[in-house]
Amino acid sequence: MNGCSKDVPEHTHDMYGNAQISSKSLTVFSWEWTLLDPEYYVDLSVPEITQAVVDNGAVMVYYENMYGEWEAMPNTVAVSTNYSTVYSFSHWSGHVSLYVFDTDWLTLSPDDMNIKIVIISERQLMQDASIDWTNYEDVTAKLNIESK
Repeated sequence: MNGCSKDVPEHTHDMYGNAQISSKSLTVFSWEWTLLDPEYYVDLSVPEITQAVVDNGAVMVYYENMYGEWEAMPNTVAVSTNYSTVYSFSHWSGHVSLYVFDTDWLTLSPDDMNIKIVIISERQLMQDASIDWTNYEDVTAKLNIESK
């Protein structure tokens, strides 16, 4: 994953003592996706995801849709009455993998995709149960994360 732009930590802060929240913005370019038929995937290096986050925290991934809105993964988008596109991810210590799959099994190569990754410590998860983690605007507002 050498070609990403905007691959810099956007915001890290220490709320409620040691509750750490990090966010990272990046662009995955169309040429970076790899076909593993029937889906496309890309592996991203995200050193902010520690083993402690994997064991007890959370990682949320959002992508920018064609309307400029941020959608949480996993997400299924109905493209037509015949098929949908499924966006999903997995994570482990130091990494996130993104996946795109069309339910007609004829997945087209993804275009450039703007991504936001939010890494949440266990303590932050316990601090504020009112956060809607699937809503990027709610996350950025309640955690005071800059949304660019």
